[in-house]
Amino acid sequence: MSLEAENEIMAALAAMLDDILNGEDHSAEEKRIFALLVFTPGAIGGSHANWVSNGQRPDMLKAMKEMVARFEAQDRLTHVGGKAVLQ
Repeated sequence: MSLEAENEIMAALAAMLDDILNGEDHSAEEKRIFALLVFTPGAIGGSHANWVSNGQRPDMLKAMKEMVARFEAQDRLTHVGGKAVLQ
């Protein structure tokens, strides 16, 4: 798929997600912000990954960093006696 075609698809998906999540009637305080990450399995690090969002870039980067930190913390969790404990 060409980069131009992929960009068109990503823009269409972003518009659909925004419409589904936010519709037409919402205030700025109620708006749901999203990011969609698309990549080819096994191609991370050596290939193209693409993302699209309806938020501002600095806000999305902050949210992505927070998500990565949560994922990494979960990787260090183990369950002992029904409770999650950091390894």
